[in-house]
Amino acid sequence: MGLAFVSLSIYLASIIAFLIIGFRYLLNGNVKKQ
Repeated sequence: MGLAFVSLSIYLASIIAFLIIGFRYLLNGNVKKQ
């Protein structure tokens, strides 16, 4: 159970990091276009 919890935490953390990086990338792209 502990291992599953650790894997889930890493999985969620990677998804959140991916969303944040993608969001910032889109914002930077929009700023450069305008």
